Amino acid sequence: MATVSILIPAFKPDYLSKALSSACCQTFKDIEILVADDTVDGKLRDIVTAIDDPRVHYFHHGFQDGLRNSHELWVRANGEYVKWLYDDDFLLPTSVEALIGALRKHPDSALAFHDRVFIDSNDNVTEAPPALISGSAGVGLLERSFLTQQMVGKMRNFIGEPSNMMLVRDKVDMSSVMTYRSHEFKFLTDAAMLLNLAERAPLVAVRGYLSRFRRHAAQQSGQQSPIMSASFYEWELLTRGEAATGHLVGDALAEARDRLKQLYAHAIGNLHLRELEPLLANLDELTESAPAMLLESPRFLADLANVQAVVKARMQAAPVPAPAVSESHAISATPEPRLRTRSSGPQLNGFIIGTGRSGTTMLASILNAHPQLCVPPEIQILFQYAGNGMRLHEVFEAGLHFGADANFFIQLVQQRCPHNLQNYFDYPSFFRNLKYPVLSLKELMGQFYAEIAKSNGKAICIEQTPWYGQRIDILTELFPRAKYIHMVRDGRDVAISFSRTPWWHKNIEHNLLRWAAEINKINSSCALMLKPEQVLVVRYEDFVEQTESEVKKICEFLGVQYDRSMLEPQSNIDYNQFGKSSAASFSSAAMTKWAVSKSSVVFKDSARAWTRYPDYDFSVIPEQVTTCLNNFGYTD
Repeated sequence: MATVSILIPAFKPDYLSKALSSACCQTFKDIEILVADDTVDGKLRDIVTAIDDPRVHYFHHGFQDGLRNSHELWVRANGEYVKWLYDDDFLLPTSVEALIGALRKHPDSALAFHDRVFIDSNDNVTEAPPALISGSAGVGLLERSFLTQQMVGKMRNFIGEPSNMMLVRDKVDMSSVMTYRSHEFKFLTDAAMLLNLAERAPLVAVRGYLSRFRRHAAQQSGQQSPIMSASFYEWELLTRGEAATGHLVGDALAEARDRLKQLYAHAIGNLHLRELEPLLANLDELTESAPAMLLESPRFLADLANVQAVVKARMQAAPVPAPAVSESHAISATPEPRLRTRSSGPQLNGFIIGTGRSGTTMLASILNAHPQLCVPPEIQILFQYAGNGMRLHEVFEAGLHFGADANFFIQLVQQRCPHNLQNYFDYPSFFRNLKYPVLSLKELMGQFYAEIAKSNGKAICIEQTPWYGQRIDILTELFPRAKYIHMVRDGRDVAISFSRTPWWHKNIEHNLLRWAAEINKINSSCALMLKPEQVLVVRYEDFVEQTESEVKKICEFLGVQYDRSMLEPQSNIDYNQFGKSSAASFSSAAMTKWAVSKSSVVFKDSARAWTRYPDYDFSVIPEQVTTCLNNFGYTD
C-alpha cells in the first residue's frame, strides 16, 4: 500500500498531462496517483493511459459533479496521506516530500500546506503571494484562532487551494469535513474544511512555493456560476458561527460585519444578486444580538432558506459541474485570464514621497519635463490614509474586485483622485479595455502606470502622492524594486503652510507634531523595508538653492541622463490645470505670484519662512519635533 495517494479529480484535458507528469516526478516515490475522469464520454482516458507509470490509475466516473467525483476518489485512496492535485495545476518535485515530512513532525495535525504561485496558460508565473513562513523557519503552526481572525474576520482564504494541501486520511471524515455547524457548503468548502480540521490540532504551514495554481481562459467565471450567491452568504455563516462560539468578538466582529456589508452591497449592486438584500438588511444583528443566538436567529434562517432556494433553482436551470473543493482565494469562483504587463515597455520606476507641503509637486513638474520621465498629477487611488475613503488596496482586500466591471473602477478614480485625471490620461478607455474580473492589484497598477507613461510618449512613470510614504509596506509588496525620492522640508515651514489648508489643522503645534510623526514613519519604514540604493532623501532647502546639482543627483538616482530642458520654466507642467479645486487659495501671496509669472523654475521665498512668522514662538516646540528637525539637519 502506498504511503501517499495523489488524487486528481479531472474534467478538463488542456493541462492534465502536465499535472500528471508533476505527480510522477515527486522526489518522494512511495505514491499512488488516482485520476477520476468526470467527463461523460471518458475523453481523458487516452491522456492518462499514455503515462507509462504503474503508480497511475484511471477511473471513469462521468458524474459531471466535481464534489461527488472527489468524494468517490477519496474512497478509492489507499494512502496514509492524501494529496489533492487539480487537473490544471502542477506540483514542484519536493511538494509531497516537504508536506509529509511536516506532518510526521506534527502527528496530531490533520492538514499541512505550502505556498504556491499563480501561473498563466503558458506556465508563466504571474504572481507570488507573500510567503506565510519567513526567515529560517521551515514550518509553522496555525491555531484555529488565527484562522478565525485572519480568514473569517478578513474574509480571505490566505492558505490557498487544495493543490497545495496534504491531509492525513484517517483524521478526515470526508462526509462532514466540508460542512460547517451542520450547514452544507457549496462554495467556501475549503474554508469550512480548514476550520474543521483546525479544531483538533493546528494546521502545519510549510515554507516554500512548491505548487503552481493556474488561471486560464478555460476556467469558469465566478459571475456565471449559479452558486455565486453562496460565495457571499457562506462568509456570513462562518462569521455568525465564529461569533456564536466566542471566537470572533468586539472590534474584530464589527469589522467583519462591515466587510460583509461591503460584499453584499457589491453583490447586489454589481452582480445583481438581489436575493441577498434581506441578509444585508439584517447584518447589524451580528453586533446587536446575543452571540449564542446568531446561528439560530429566526429572521436569518428564513432569509438564508430563501437565498438557498434561489441558488438551488439556478443550479437546476443551468447545471454546471460543481467544484470539488472551492478554488476561491477570497470570494471568487475560477477566474478569467489575468492581466499581464510587459517588462520591455513603459514601467513604474518610483515614487515621490514626503509630508504634504514639502515641494513634491514642484519636483514632480521638473522631473516631468525630462524626455523619459512621466509624472502625472497626484492620483491617490492606491490605498486610503487617515480615513480618506476606501481605495484600490481596500477594494482588493475586501474581495470587492471580483465581478467588478469597468464602471466600478472608473467611478472609484473619479471619486478618489483629487485631479481631473482624464484630462491627463484617458483612464476610462484603459479600464474598458481590460479583461474582467481583475484579480491582481499588482498587475493592474503595473499596467495602469505603464499606460500612463505610454500615452504621454514616455518610458518611465513616477507617482507623486506624498502620503504614499506612510504605507511603504504596501508599495514594496506591489513594486519591490521601485525607487523612492523622499522630499524633506523644514517642519516649521510645513506647519505654517498647512495652517492655510482645510485638510490639516490651523494649530501650528498640532501640525508640527503630525509632521514629525509622518516623517519618522517614512524614515523608519524605508530603513526597515528598502535597500539603501532604493531611497534618495532630498531636502527642499537644498533643492531650491542648488537646483541643478540636486536635479542631476536625482537623475543619476533614477538611472536617466540629465536634460537641460528640465530647468526651463516653460517646460514645466502646471498641475493646477488638472485640479478639481484651486490650490492658489491655499498658497501665500508670493507663491501665487511666482506660479503665475514662472520667472524661475523653483520658488525660493518659502525657505525659512518660519523665521518671519509672527504668530508662533518656534523657540519652544515639542521635544520630538526638535529631535526630528535635528535628524534632518535643521539645527537652528
